[in-house]
Parts: sequence; C-alpha cells; structure tokens
Amino acid sequence: MKIKFFDIPEEGLDFDFEAGKEPWLDQLFREVYQEDYVNTQGHVGINILKTCQNISIVGNTEVELEPVCDRCLEKFIKKSSSPIKLTMLPHKSMSFDDVGPNDDPGDDDDSISYYKTEELDLDDILKESLYLNIPIRDLCKEDCKGLCPQCGQNLNLKTCACKTEKIDPRLAALKNIKLK
Repeated sequence: MKIKFFDIPEEGLDFDFEAGKEPWLDQLFREVYQEDYVNTQGHVGINILKTCQNISIVGNTEVELEPVCDRCLEKFIKKSSSPIKLTMLPHKSMSFDDVGPNDDPGDDDDSISYYKTEELDLDDILKESLYLNIPIRDLCKEDCKGLCPQCGQNLNLKTCACKTEKIDPRLAALKNIKLK
C-alpha cells in the first residue's frame, strides 16, 4: 500500500486493517511468518501524522500464529503483538523550498528513517517492524521441559525411564583413572 506524502492531511491518517478482509495484509503476514501464519487472524492499526516535512508513524500489529515449540517440537497457538513507532525525515536528496539538506542525526536509532520519494510504502514499513519483532525462539510455555535427548520423549507429557546421569564430557576421561 502506497501513500503519497502530499495526500497526508494536517490531522493525519488513521488506518485499521483486518487480515482476512485485506488480501495484501494476509500476503504480508504469510511472507513474514511463513508456515506459522495459518489462521488468518491479524490486525494492524496505524496513525500517520505529517509535521512540516517529517512523518510520524505509530501503531500496533496483532497476529495469531501457530509456531512449533523449539524445545518440545509441538505446535501451539500464540498471539504476537508488535509495536510500530517510526519517524521519517526527508533524505538530503529531497528538495523542499523551506527545508535545507538533512544530515544524519548521528545516532543509531532504529525509529528514525529517511524517505527519498514522495510516496511511502506502508508494506515495507510493516514488514520491517514485524521482522524486527520476531523472537529468537518460540516456546509453548516458559518452563517447557523439551525432549529427552536419549529417547525423544516429550518430557511435558510424561517422564521417561532413561538414565539421566549427567557427566561433563570434558571430565569423562577421569572416570577411567584408578586411584591407588
């Protein structure tokens, strides 16, 4: 979805999108979350405000996912929420009569970006926000016990009869030393 800079009114723009009703949003969620996005349940709410030549984008995305737990390998339902907060400044290549060339503010703030054209691509902004909020791992519950490394039993469902002697592999050679 593209928005022209000059089409943003003084009072701003509010958008409310529902997955399932907006095919482009379903496509975006599928692209970001891949096979974890199966229920087509999602919502995006965004406010876009223009102040002089700067654009402020604030909102939130909520999506229902069905990932696989990284410890026990079971599927579970998870609701994910990602905040969106971005300030866009004109790139120094943009020429506005009342604004001089824009220099880099000098910090590595992820919430500041630059636009080079008179159109904002809302898809790219949403994708970036969603990608940055993907967790390193998905757990079905915080205290997930995972799988037994010997037999593969899901330890959340029942305990197994495997011997659980834990020997540090670096010290295993010391077990064979006989003392006099």
